[in-house]
This record gives sequence, structure tokens and C-alpha cells, in this order.
Amino acid sequence: MLVKADLHVHSIASADGSSTLSALITSAQAKGLDAIAICDHDHQTVLPEQSPILLIPGMEITSNEGHILGLFLEKNIELDLHDKMLSADEAVSAIHQAGGIAVLAHPFAPQKQPEEDLQKLRVDAIEIVNARAALNNGANVRAAALADAMVLAVTGASDAHCAKEIGGGYTEFDVPEVSLAALKAALLEKKTAAVLDRPCRWRYKARSRMKKRCAEHGFLGFLHTIPYVLGCLARDILHI
Repeated sequence: MLVKADLHVHSIASADGSSTLSALITSAQAKGLDAIAICDHDHQTVLPEQSPILLIPGMEITSNEGHILGLFLEKNIELDLHDKMLSADEAVSAIHQAGGIAVLAHPFAPQKQPEEDLQKLRVDAIEIVNARAALNNGANVRAAALADAMVLAVTGASDAHCAKEIGGGYTEFDVPEVSLAALKAALLEKKTAAVLDRPCRWRYKARSRMKKRCAEHGFLGFLHTIPYVLGCLARDILHI
């Protein structure tokens, strides 16, 4: 059976997320998804035991070399980021120790490391479709080329920070059943396809940026973010 899963979704547990788990699940159902992975920033959100769709335990770890997704986590990952940011190697090790799969997320949106350095990372897969990265010209194409060069599995996702973004990108699995074990095995066996349904709208990026900056810097953060928000709204209006 063909299973559709959005493998990179943020809830209100992320500083820049604005939707509850319930809202994310409802949106995923409405858009015909079978599963979503909750990947809050540097935090592993506790998921309900009962859900109408499959919920994949995950986390998005901020490393020195970029963002690393931990998917299908079997144990909790505790991060202490007060002293220093993890290296990508440390992030991958933590994910593997928790029984998860390490995925390099949106490596070229923005690009934090030279491509030759990215090829040295010990990740298991690369996110080659990211609905937010689709706004960054060529980012997903370059990610797909990197996955080819490294002969790695591929994933697709919305990188949703609100319920309306769910399903903008997703991963297709050809599996016998909708279960964590079946999806995890298919990803490890590189039996996945990444699909872009629609790019994110700029206003959603503006909303999450504003929420994060306000949480970090209060009213000053709000003021500093206004030019970015106006630019995003203009891009949506002008379709650029």
C-alpha cells in the first residue's frame, strides 16, 4: 500500500510553531496523510498514545553544521544547549543511540557548510523536498543531487510551523502496513520517494519568524522583524 507521511512538522512546542498537536493531526487527516513526524526544535515532544493517524516521534536538532532530524526515536533525547551547540556528528550519534534515523534537513536553505563537508556527515537520509526550502531557488534540487552523490535515502516534508502548511511536501512509502516499524524499515532500505505538493507561502514564514523573535527579544524583536514580514507579504501578493 502507498503511505503518505509528512516527515517534518513543528507544534507549539517549538518557539516558532503556532499549532497544537490536535490541529496538526486534523489538518493532516484533511489532506489525506497517513502519518506525520513531530520534529520540534531541540525538544522531543511527548505524543499521545491514541491518534487517528500515525504519529512518528522525532526532533530537529540544531547543530553547528545545520539541522539534523531524528526520526522514529525509541528513546528520549535530552539536550543541554546552554554551554555549546552540538556538532552534526554528535547530533547523529545521539539520534542513533535513541534508535532513530538521522536525516539532514534542508541542507541548502540556508547552506551552512561547503558541499564537500556535507558529504562527510554520517546521516542516513537527506530531506530533498522541503516546502519551505522550495522558496529558496534551487535548494531542493541541490539537496536531491547531494543525496544521489552520497547514495542515501530521501525524504519529503512540509517543515510546517502551522497546521495550514501540513502536506506541502511529503514522503511516499510502499509498505504492507501503516506502522512505525514498516515505515522505518522502508526508509532504511531506501524505498521512499519525496513529493512536493505546494511550496510554503511566504506569510507563514513571516509568522513563524515573528513568533520566534518576539519570544526571544520581546517588543524589540517585533520591531526588528517588521521589514521581513512586510517583504514576505509583498512576495505573496506579487507571486515572487
